[in-house]
Amino acid sequence: MSALLTIKGLSVRFGGVQALSALDLEAPAGAITALIGPNGAGKTTAINCVSGVVAPDAGRVSFDGQEVLGLAGHKLACLGLTRTFQNLQVFGLMNALENVMVGLHAASRGGFAAAMLRLPLLRREEKAIRERAEEMLSFFGLEKVAHQPAEELAYGDQKRLELARALAGRPRLMLLDEPVAGLNAAETHEIGGLIVKIKEQGIGVVLVEHDMGLVMHVSDQVAVLSGGVLIAQGTPEEIQQDPEVLRTYLGGGEEFGLVA
Repeated sequence: MSALLTIKGLSVRFGGVQALSALDLEAPAGAITALIGPNGAGKTTAINCVSGVVAPDAGRVSFDGQEVLGLAGHKLACLGLTRTFQNLQVFGLMNALENVMVGLHAASRGGFAAAMLRLPLLRREEKAIRERAEEMLSFFGLEKVAHQPAEELAYGDQKRLELARALAGRPRLMLLDEPVAGLNAAETHEIGGLIVKIKEQGIGVVLVEHDMGLVMHVSDQVAVLSGGVLIAQGTPEEIQQDPEVLRTYLGGGEEFGLVA
């Protein structure tokens, strides 16, 4: 599979800490690429650089052959690259449907004049945006809470709401930062199934996650960071048997029933 996202030589230093050191990584379309490692390994820093949140000290990032380093989030979304965050980023006073619709308005064509005059173009766009948002809520099992304020939703529903908003704009690549953090086993299993369904639509996924059961079950390839350095990359099976990964991160592999 050809790379949709290509990271070359990405390096970031925060004061005296080298958060990333010359990271090279490729993520294809229609596949799940997991980025794992201990806390402070540089995983979130990497996707923060890709999504324009952090400016790296060195390196390049291209998306579908186009240089995108430094582009703002809304411009990346228009190109087909969206993300979620470790910490929930929902609009608490808006209902679930409005939260998803917000993500779609960034790509609308109707401008200020169209809004003032209520032109037919704007009315058609608003109808399409609402229908797409409703479709996404249904996909993530949230249709019954569509008109409930986001701040009143259960934590697991808020997590799914973020995924719905990120998927609504029909991205080609999604960056998911710990999408099952804080969820119970049943919720984690459900989110894992939804991520696989997203991949099956031909969408690439870069998954940052600490739940190794989920990572090894859903991923097509796994990259392992330690101290900002890429120490291994391969299939889940290869990673589970890599001696350095077992030694530095997976604790000997007992949780997988493996022998280092």
